[in-house]
Amino acid sequence: GLVERVEIVKARLSAPGYGNQSGTISVSGGILRDSSVTDTVLTGYGVRGGGLYQTGGLVTNCTFRACFNSGSSTEGNSYGGGAYLSGGTVVASRFVDGGISKNTSKITAKYGAAAYVTGTATVRNCLFAGNTSALNCPGVHVASANATIDNCTIADNAILAAGVANPYQLYYEANAKVRNTILFGTADGMSDLSNPGAENVTNCRFKEATDDSRGNLADDPKFRSDYRIWRSSPCVDAGAVLNWHDGGTTD
Repeated sequence: GLVERVEIVKARLSAPGYGNQSGTISVSGGILRDSSVTDTVLTGYGVRGGGLYQTGGLVTNCTFRACFNSGSSTEGNSYGGGAYLSGGTVVASRFVDGGISKNTSKITAKYGAAAYVTGTATVRNCLFAGNTSALNCPGVHVASANATIDNCTIADNAILAAGVANPYQLYYEANAKVRNTILFGTADGMSDLSNPGAENVTNCRFKEATDDSRGNLADDPKFRSDYRIWRSSPCVDAGAVLNWHDGGTTD
């Protein structure tokens, strides 16, 4: 099925039971496109995907802005303030200015304020920026070797307090494919990539890059105000041709 041009604003959601809190929008198949979710809060324990919970299907050209996970009166973990992605494909979408709430007293651990990516999820041409966390990774947390992140920008996600665990733009827990992606953060205490030596992180920009044999670089990406890059950026023409690109012949 196809769902398009949906706009959701100021949703406040809560449900009982660990892991049952699943997204302002939940996608398991079909297509969601040209839609927006703004200023939402998902409350509970074991919450997953304050903006989007996806296990299959296609999400394209959507914006998830100021989408948050929040704790409840029962202790539990929190996964992906902007999105929890375990299957399907997300393309040309934006996850910005959200995260995991400052309410940390009952959240045991927080995994990926911008997004938690696991299973067989594929993420392409997406922006994750301006998200925050007070307890754990404020950026994207990749937890499956079968996930793929291509041609994305993960930038300026920030921690809200000193001493936060895993203060990365990309917390790389599994050997997933991460290709043609810009990681960039300037906030105090932040790093770009948790595992700079990962063999499947290729043709990416992150400040810890030291080995260019995989096409990675550490230079300033030279963002414009909307996170596009200027023509003078070292990231221009620095990516690899992938098999899903127009005219692409390599993986």
